[in-house]
Amino acid sequence: MRSRKIVYRCLLTVLLLALLPLSPLTRALPTASADEDTGIDTSALLHDSRSDLYRTPGGAVTTETPVTLRFRTAAGNVDSVSVNVENWRAGSQSLLPMTVVTTTPDGYDLWEVTLDTGRQTNIYYYRFLVNKGDQTVYYEDDTRPEDGLGPFVAAREGSTGQVYDTSPNLTYQITVYDAAYYTPDWMRNAVIYQIFPDRFRNGDTSNDPANGSEVFYGELPLFFHNTWNEAPLDGRVDTAPTGAAYYNSDFFGGDIAGIIEKLDYLEALGVTAIYLNPVFEARSNHRYDTSDYLAVDPILGDLDDFEQLVAEAEARGMVIILDAVFNHLSSDSVFFDRYHRFETDGACESTSSPYRDWFFFSAPRGTQPDACVDDGNGNTYYTSWAGYDSIPKIDNSQLEPREYFFLDDNSVGRFWGNLGIGGWRLDVAGDIDPGGPGIIYWEPFRAVVRDVNPETVIIGEEWDDATRWLLGNEWDSVMNYRVRKAILGFAGDEDFYDNDSNGDR
Repeated sequence: MRSRKIVYRCLLTVLLLALLPLSPLTRALPTASADEDTGIDTSALLHDSRSDLYRTPGGAVTTETPVTLRFRTAAGNVDSVSVNVENWRAGSQSLLPMTVVTTTPDGYDLWEVTLDTGRQTNIYYYRFLVNKGDQTVYYEDDTRPEDGLGPFVAAREGSTGQVYDTSPNLTYQITVYDAAYYTPDWMRNAVIYQIFPDRFRNGDTSNDPANGSEVFYGELPLFFHNTWNEAPLDGRVDTAPTGAAYYNSDFFGGDIAGIIEKLDYLEALGVTAIYLNPVFEARSNHRYDTSDYLAVDPILGDLDDFEQLVAEAEARGMVIILDAVFNHLSSDSVFFDRYHRFETDGACESTSSPYRDWFFFSAPRGTQPDACVDDGNGNTYYTSWAGYDSIPKIDNSQLEPREYFFLDDNSVGRFWGNLGIGGWRLDVAGDIDPGGPGIIYWEPFRAVVRDVNPETVIIGEEWDDATRWLLGNEWDSVMNYRVRKAILGFAGDEDFYDNDSNGDR
């Protein structure tokens, strides 16, 4: 057995010696200094997470796949090299010593260690510590804010890094995912067309609303545009007779019938999937303020129209993807009923409402009003998404909202899945479940919608690094806003800056 190990080590040495001279990256770097008295030769330090010489296998790996890391130094120049490994799932760190496995003819030592990735999905973050006497330097990724990525140092570009005197915590990343991770085949080469329903096409004028036929949020009358191409109202300058600013309460009449009319056009474009911004009954034109998750907004049509859309899209090889807004809903809804439009008691109206525990109530601060009934502790206001009081945030740690959205037999997830949709886009999905090992939300959601249709795609909205939701049991993909930014910059022939408070995202 010992002789066999010696043979294996000799073969590895021969392989590494053969590979190193062929590496363009190695040839481009200067030969290491032989002067050991000058400290660590930082010009010789190298790790490249995208090279199979320095990391094998590269990229994300399945569970129980050992990952070998290698690091280069000048030959005989340092005392030790170790890898600091952070275990995301365990919330722990460990320091793994590396050993020299070969010295190259051009004067480099190659150090190596193999990481056991374990049986569970996980994320490992690693950096190198190089020591000589009382000197220690760090070798980490070189993705920095000054490189133009703004807050996205967490994106971890990988490849080669750089030397730091103190650790900036710009670690490399190893993603360990479930070997049974399945994403629908139809999605891999899909051409997805996004539709904002109110502004796509008016195919049925019979469902066009009349001016003033609805009043939203207590004081904001509905405004209908009779001219399709006129400018939307601007709440900064346009006000209703009540004095309320016209924000998101004007409509142009786009509807499901209009989408059906244009399916042949979309098919001719090569579209294979249609992503619809929210179509559930709501209190605005954007409809991210849902008032009924089991109904189509009447301005868009009805369930019969929707079923026809699904059927005709399917006949053309297209899949319908819906927008799931489960993080917040409308304050002007049966669930909350801040404006007393419904016969049953909403959470804002009564502490005994069946929906009371769905929301976060607190004492008002600053100019916040006493909007809701007092629970006896002065908690007359509520938490809302991004401070918009029209969309109170749902407490999804409670069982009842989960039952409503996906656990019950007649849940939202099952209802629309049974109507034939092929996917869900999850609005602000990371706000609901931040992806930690101890928080369970999207896992059972995935199980339910995949039970209805095994080919359902799940696309999360996450502005930052989404790795922790992409390990095999939550999401299949994400909204790719970084590509959007790059395309808009390319089209405008200059870097695109999003003025919607999203910085470089």
